[in-house]
Amino acid sequence: MIPRQESELFFSILDKKKYKYGLDIGTGSGNLAITLSLEKICSKITALDISKRAIEVAKKNIKKFKIKNIKLIKKNVFNYTPTNKFDLIISNPPYVSIAAYNELPLEIKLYEPKIALTDDKKGLSFYDYYSVLAEKILLENGTMLIELGKCHKPKQIQDLFESKGFKTHIYFDYQQDPRIIQVEHAD
Repeated sequence: MIPRQESELFFSILDKKKYKYGLDIGTGSGNLAITLSLEKICSKITALDISKRAIEVAKKNIKKFKIKNIKLIKKNVFNYTPTNKFDLIISNPPYVSIAAYNELPLEIKLYEPKIALTDDKKGLSFYDYYSVLAEKILLENGTMLIELGKCHKPKQIQDLFESKGFKTHIYFDYQQDPRIIQVEHAD
C-alpha cells in the first residue's frame, strides 16, 4: 500500500480535467482517490478494495485529510455491481504474473500485500475483466486509466479493449516504459 512515483502519471494525464463520478478500483491506501478529491478532479468518488486492512488504512487517510466526497466499499471488483455509471475509472491492478511474483525481491514481498501485486495467474485477469466492465459502467464520454506492468505487451491489452469497440492510448513513464492505458468509447 505504498504510493509509487508512477501514480503521478495518472494526474499528469488528468491535468485540468473534471469529472463527476470517479471509481478507484483497488484503492489500497486511498492515495489515488484522495488526490482525485484534493485536486478537485472528481465531485464524487467511489473507492473499492477487497482488503479489509486496505479499507481501514484508506479510511484513516481520508479522515486525516477531512475528505467528505469519497465512499469506501470493501468488495471484490469481480463481484461489484455499481448503482451508477462513472465518467472516470482508475486502477492500479495486481498485474504481476505469479512466475514474476516468485522472483520479486524479498523487500517487496515483505511490504506489499501479495493480493495487491499478483492475480496468481499470468497477470492479465483484471484487464480481461475491465474490458467487460467498461462496457457496463463507463459513461459514453468517460475515461478509464489502468496501470500496466512491465511484463506485459501493451498491444495485447489494447486488443482486449479495442475488440470491444473502445479506443486506447498508451502513456509512457519516466523510464519510457508503457505504464498506463487510457480507454474511451470510440467516436
